Amino acid sequence: MNKHKVIPWLQCTSDRKCDPVTALRRRATLRRKRLTAKVPAKFQNTSLESSMSDMAEYLQQRPHQVGALHTQATLMMRANRIKEAKVLLERALNIDRAHVPSLIDMANVLIKMKKGEMALKFAAAAVSLSPHSSIAYQTVGAALARIEKYGPALKACRKALYYAEISHSDYQLASVHKSIAALHKIQGKTNASIPHLEMAIRLCPDDTSNYSRLSLSLVSEGRSRETHKYMRKLNNLTGKKFIR
Repeated sequence: MNKHKVIPWLQCTSDRKCDPVTALRRRATLRRKRLTAKVPAKFQNTSLESSMSDMAEYLQQRPHQVGALHTQATLMMRANRIKEAKVLLERALNIDRAHVPSLIDMANVLIKMKKGEMALKFAAAAVSLSPHSSIAYQTVGAALARIEKYGPALKACRKALYYAEISHSDYQLASVHKSIAALHKIQGKTNASIPHLEMAIRLCPDDTSNYSRLSLSLVSEGRSRETHKYMRKLNNLTGKKFIR
């Protein structure tokens, strides 16, 4: 005997043994997932590709300009062409060994290639040449974290935080807070990472990656109400519908 009241317009919504309301909810949820799902597409960044082609033409005319070599290497890093970026940075440093931006980006390239010890040498050289550079200290912290020296990495990032506050650069300050939060999380101190991610969001409210990281940290600490708050903000920025 059917326990549920038979309503004509709710019939035939599902062949499963469940009540009609649950069947409708399931169907609505599946439809919403289909509508909000990302369509897989080949990544094409035409502006980045055009910038790289323009810079390549410029380098053909001025192959020994350090700034141009470094700029092209930065574009290659953004396109995830790490080996090509490394070659360009080597050329730049062969011309000018004291070019701090090239030293920092060479360290970043080596970090991505999982060569932490070598990256630390380049980052330390950048700090010795520019002792008040927040980015240089942050790179030292990243290199130390790559070789799993999290205590010294945190000290380097705190120095980076100090110089970022002096420079009044909100973007750099947010970046350092994000690095400190990542170091805390690696050490299992998720609760300590949350204030730094909240500060990063206050400094750069349009950076969606900070909302995702903070939401994951809050979920792991069981703070669901705050998680929903930041997920709503993230969905407002990305244009997606919030699903509770």
